[in-house]
Amino acid sequence: MLGVVGGLLFVGYGLEALGERTGVPDVLLLIALGVAAHASGLLDVRHVGLAGPVLANLALVVILFEGALHMDARKLLGTLPRALLLTLLNLAGAGGVAATAGLLLGFSVPTTIVFGAAVSATSATVLLPLIGRLHLSRPVVSLASSEAMLGDVLSIVTVLTTVAVVRAGVFSIGTLLRQVGLRFGASLAAGAVAGALWALVLRRLRRVRPALLPTVAALLVLYPIFEWLQLGGALATFAFGLMLGNAPGLLGRRGGGVALALTDGETLFFAEVSFLLKTFFFTYLGATIPLRHPADFATGAGLGLVAMAARRPITLLATRGMAAVDRRQLAALGPRGLIAAVLAQIPVDAGWVQGAVIEPLISGAIVSTVAISSLLLWRERLLAQPAVVASPTAR
Repeated sequence: MLGVVGGLLFVGYGLEALGERTGVPDVLLLIALGVAAHASGLLDVRHVGLAGPVLANLALVVILFEGALHMDARKLLGTLPRALLLTLLNLAGAGGVAATAGLLLGFSVPTTIVFGAAVSATSATVLLPLIGRLHLSRPVVSLASSEAMLGDVLSIVTVLTTVAVVRAGVFSIGTLLRQVGLRFGASLAAGAVAGALWALVLRRLRRVRPALLPTVAALLVLYPIFEWLQLGGALATFAFGLMLGNAPGLLGRRGGGVALALTDGETLFFAEVSFLLKTFFFTYLGATIPLRHPADFATGAGLGLVAMAARRPITLLATRGMAAVDRRQLAALGPRGLIAAVLAQIPVDAGWVQGAVIEPLISGAIVSTVAISSLLLWRERLLAQPAVVASPTAR
């Protein structure tokens, strides 16, 4: 088993290097590796047991936290109005496509709402590693990150509220909108306050010992607390990392900017942990794709293709005034991932009859949207490279 873990890490480093040379994101290659390992019998997710969901949650927490550490809070907040518009339009577009497909497939109205919300959720856990390796512009990174976090919260609250409505038998659009707004604001505030307090704690803790593992411990303790308080754990974790990474500029007057900054060693440590979890998680995600329902999987893949096609005109409309290359890259950044897979499991756990049908459809949409996003960004990278003109003497 230890040999398999070590071998997978070497493969992860190799795929990352290959991605750097070819422009094909390693996330897509890792998912393909998981699919191949499961299909060949080398990896059976049934043997993973409870470690699989734990790994998924751990990857979600660390990848969001590490990605937020490198973002500029002021620039990110400046993109929120446009990000909200982009999020709402893309959720309406992708959700509308999925809802139409759900009704055509004979889904009930609650199942259709859940299906549409799950398919429309752009995955921050896929997006952040993707943009981190492609060296995109700051406006693209800030806007895409904001859209992913907003979309995750809206999709999660929509699904959870729909399930609660089915149980209670009462539905109110006003209640739904209030819950979305309150959950979003409370999650951001709780994560930011926790990040500010932990930055001050770190300054004192570093006088005693290196603060690598204490920050990991704080992260792992805070996430379940956020979830227990019925906040958006993913969004609060993101805000925690954002505040911690921007503490020198935001809290420097009171706490001493240099002392509040993360050290190079701490930043490198979290980057390596994020790489480790990314390698295992996306391989595991590929292995969990249900290939026993190929027709449903193919339908979901086609649905993902249509959702990505609908994303392009919507994104170009919402980003007028930005550079043309930035608008095209934002239109390509629509991968689905962990959040969609988790949301697909909720109706199954709730005992809905049609819940089991959703899972392979969502899996197909995840694979196709990640593949399309990766290939479109690869194309943008090739177009951005200067053409090599042969010298007249080199004939």
